[in-house]
Amino acid sequence: MESSDEKREIVLKVGEEILTALTSIADGARSNLESRPFGLSIDGVLNRSNTMVGVGNPERFAHAQNAGLREALRRLLLEPCIARVEVEWKKEARPPQTLYFARLSAAGLNDAVKGAHFVTSLDDLGHLAEHEAGETVTLDVRNRERTARILKRTVWSPREQSGGWDALVDDFESTPWGALHQLLKQDSLRQALKLLREGDVSAEDILGQILQQAADAQSDRQRNRRRTIDRIALRDRPILNKFQGAIFRLPLNK
Repeated sequence: MESSDEKREIVLKVGEEILTALTSIADGARSNLESRPFGLSIDGVLNRSNTMVGVGNPERFAHAQNAGLREALRRLLLEPCIARVEVEWKKEARPPQTLYFARLSAAGLNDAVKGAHFVTSLDDLGHLAEHEAGETVTLDVRNRERTARILKRTVWSPREQSGGWDALVDDFESTPWGALHQLLKQDSLRQALKLLREGDVSAEDILGQILQQAADAQSDRQRNRRRTIDRIALRDRPILNKFQGAIFRLPLNK
């Protein structure tokens, strides 16, 4: 398979998996909000062995537990996940692992995405999403040092539309090439994948090809300019870079 075809297949595969993951996480959050009993029961809180709760406030404690979990699930309805990373763990006898990251909380939905692990970007593993594809990172996970090589990394801002979940992609990287973002010819991930599946429409002559390339270049410039303006206005990136993340994760007394 030629390099360009292989890149295209990777973008299609990863892009489709991202759209599926957005739907799966949102559906899981909605299902749990509608049917799952939350937090601690009043009987459990009143158990004499529970020394965390005073005699006078068991209902308040249980309500706080329930409210926090429900709020986390409601956030996932609006923003299911913001990054996807494939990693190869060094010195571990296991296949490459795929992880999806929520901005704040996974709300217990760690297995919501088939074949992947779903965690918060604030978790120890969240540091992985801050590094580019091809980099090797050593991090402390649950007081255990682990080393991983980033195979693929995608960062996006999710958007729910009438036709389903979509995403505005910030970074799309894969080894051994690095950035593959240029293959996405649309702001919409869903629309970009549609164009990739249909294939490029070749021009009938050299002049047509030149005009098409010029139009694509102009479109790319406008899209990048619009994305830059959006990012300046919003002051918000779903995932920090590795330098920002290192500072963010420092203890407060540093």
